[in-house]
Amino acid sequence: MAATFRPSSLLSRTTTGISELLTKHRSEKESSTWPNTELSIGRFIKKIGKINCWEATGPAREAFNNIAPRIRHHLEREVEPISSWVTWSIYMFGKVPKHANPTIVFCCEVSAHRKEVKDIVMESGLLDGYPGIKTAHMPRAPDFDQLIPLAGGPGPQSSSAKTAFTSTTSLVVDEPGMRIFVGDSGSPATIGGIIQVADSLFYATAGHVFQNIVDNDNPQTGDDDDGIEIDGFDASDIETDGETESIFEMGLKPRTKSIFRTQKTVQQQKVIRPQITGPPKPSPLDRVALNHPYLTSYDGPDPQRNLDYALIKITHPIPAPMNEVEYFHHSTASEHGQSETLQIKTLADLQPSEQKVLAITSRGIIAGVLSGTPVYARQPHSSGFQMTYSVGFQSPLEVGDCGSWVVNSKTGALYGHIVAGSPQSGAAIVVPFHSIFEDIERRLGSPPTLPNTAPPPPTKVETSVIGPAAEAALAPPLSDSWPRYMAGRFQAVFKAHLAQSLSKQARSGVRKPLHLLPRPPAPGDNASQRFRNMLFALSEVPMRWEEPGLLDEALSAMPLDRIYARAEEEYQLLISQARERGDDALPEWGYQDCVMRAILGWFKREFFVWVNFLPCSRCQGATTDEGIAAPTPEERVGGALKVELHKCATPGCGKIERFPRYNSVWYLLQTRRGRVGEWAQCFGALCRAVGARTRWVWNAEDHAWLEVYSEHKGRWVHVDPCEEVWDNPTMYTEGWRKELSYCVAFGLEGAVDVTRRYLRKDEFAKDRGRCPEPVLPYILQEISTLRRENLTDEARARLKSDDEREEEELRKYIVDSIVKELSDAAKGKPSAQKRAKHVGGTKLDTAAGAAETERPKQREAARSGSGSGDVFYEV
Repeated sequence: MAATFRPSSLLSRTTTGISELLTKHRSEKESSTWPNTELSIGRFIKKIGKINCWEATGPAREAFNNIAPRIRHHLEREVEPISSWVTWSIYMFGKVPKHANPTIVFCCEVSAHRKEVKDIVMESGLLDGYPGIKTAHMPRAPDFDQLIPLAGGPGPQSSSAKTAFTSTTSLVVDEPGMRIFVGDSGSPATIGGIIQVADSLFYATAGHVFQNIVDNDNPQTGDDDDGIEIDGFDASDIETDGETESIFEMGLKPRTKSIFRTQKTVQQQKVIRPQITGPPKPSPLDRVALNHPYLTSYDGPDPQRNLDYALIKITHPIPAPMNEVEYFHHSTASEHGQSETLQIKTLADLQPSEQKVLAITSRGIIAGVLSGTPVYARQPHSSGFQMTYSVGFQSPLEVGDCGSWVVNSKTGALYGHIVAGSPQSGAAIVVPFHSIFEDIERRLGSPPTLPNTAPPPPTKVETSVIGPAAEAALAPPLSDSWPRYMAGRFQAVFKAHLAQSLSKQARSGVRKPLHLLPRPPAPGDNASQRFRNMLFALSEVPMRWEEPGLLDEALSAMPLDRIYARAEEEYQLLISQARERGDDALPEWGYQDCVMRAILGWFKREFFVWVNFLPCSRCQGATTDEGIAAPTPEERVGGALKVELHKCATPGCGKIERFPRYNSVWYLLQTRRGRVGEWAQCFGALCRAVGARTRWVWNAEDHAWLEVYSEHKGRWVHVDPCEEVWDNPTMYTEGWRKELSYCVAFGLEGAVDVTRRYLRKDEFAKDRGRCPEPVLPYILQEISTLRRENLTDEARARLKSDDEREEEELRKYIVDSIVKELSDAAKGKPSAQKRAKHVGGTKLDTAAGAAETERPKQREAARSGSGSGDVFYEV
């Protein structure tokens, strides 16, 4: 029923567009050179002898983000734990920017171990598809002058730290960033903040402070330059003259408006070192040791040492607000600066990007910059590597800062907490709280949250229509708490509207219940069983793209030099536009997205041809429909289930042209013609050839398109090759006025019902009657389980995280649609159903009408039933 699935196919094809393009598009002379280095060079970090080191950005960073999970998995399988820190990340090394190369640097204080790690990766062949990427090893990462756990042991400590003096039965912390002391020796750590699990509240801090593994007797300090090796440079290049510049000496400024900065421009900049904000709050109490946390990442049968967290249960009432911090910062509007309050109530995006951040320490708030390039770190005695953030703070750290929360300076979104770093330089390793929350939920059985204030008292409202009595009961009092009452009022209106609408719209697929428990087809439900068989057959379409040799054939069909040039040009333009919006602005699309957009334009305009009727091969005259014929044996080899006959309409000619509806990409790469089905099939294979995660979307209303995963956006992007449309999922309904019922995406990783992405308004919803609603997710789960059964646990966990993030995105479309209707109702606008009746299905608005008029004839053919349905949808 299903094609053979090669376990390595998913991971082996997740390379970026740039790595595949460079693999095929380079000469022997260029094999060691990374092209267009200005796109990959970020801030200057330091000089190592004659070699400059920069932060890796752009294409180099995107390549690393794709290869790093495979390196991580390989090292966890091949390398034994040791008693020292091991880290690795990517940087740009070169004597001058023009000749710099992206270099993956493996770091450990044990010279033999870091050499072994580097050699294992080189021998694995994981970097063979990434020409130009070098490797290196050194005692410490270029942006760390030492790397020590920031809890316990010797190290600089401030006498003015805010201190929460603790015991095993009582601990009161009035705000994030309070100092605690652990054990008889009083090892210091910092309470980051409060998390809630079910009905319990916990203080969160670092976990290693409770373990007997802290060893700072031999911290990683000094310059062991003799132990440094960088591919492409000899020992004389790496010898230093004592003038190495650290990040702290540079002030760790964010990237300026130039694409890259040389060492000269950095040295000419004025160094600005903001002071720690907010006065410390001394406590009059005496210190009592804390010994027994409720839970740490080092406990249990499956300890996650690299997450390095501990939870301390709160047994005393906590005054509101929780997870709120006030800090003082300088402002251009005020000579003396101003105070601002941040509420920490959400997690930041897991994918790192360059952001201004704040660390909430016991001495006050420290400003810094989070790098967009992740660092993979393995703590002493640990067997796994954890993706972490690298943050450079503009003030020194101290032992005891472990556990300090790091938040976005504007939104207060929580990135993670500090576990290790270089106290003097201010560089720190931060473990993401996304990973910590996942482990807490796995171990305690309930999802953790970030509480701020106690919820308002429940308000009783009518469950049908909000009437005058409910309106009066919900009227906000004249006090400072009116925003909470307004929020409660909106929730009440929202719930009442939702209760009314769900019963009428459950079958449409737009407003189906947010939580639907899958169930198998009932015995004797033949319609559901036929639908199941059909979906399993459709799920084979993207599997055929992975045939041996096919992707190489598809890659060779593309003009890589022109595609690469177009992608580079667009990416530079997007970077320029982002700079105009401000220093913190990111490009609208990433480099890999630009490669896909360039392929989309070339495919539509130059490569593939739409066919309604084939021209006569004898006289080039027009042809007409002459019916259907059975395919020949040769045509069957190409996957043709039927052949259309087109007869020349020229008098005296009458030649019959055969138009096989090929289902094989091998044949389509040669014929380069077809309708919707052929277009989607062929373009999907080209997307896979350049390493993009790609899904084929089947639509029950006789259309098909693709979805490509954008690493830059962290989501799936709609792509229609027939229209050359990128990221416009509402085109079919709100543009074409097309009604939809089912839209299902199939890929190597499984199947997903994505109808909610394309159908946002009830007026375009068709009944979904092919099976009961709970049966569809059950069938799609079966397909996904089949596709993932041979993957590693890590790969399955990563895909599960992607699934949850996508489900949250799809739910948001429902909420946004309901909120829009609520807003329209409040403004007196007609509902979607009333608007549909007013239009009457004949008169469209100006924009939609224009789009309908200008649509090419091939669209009409596709919609009338001669598109893709007769090729791929027969079972």
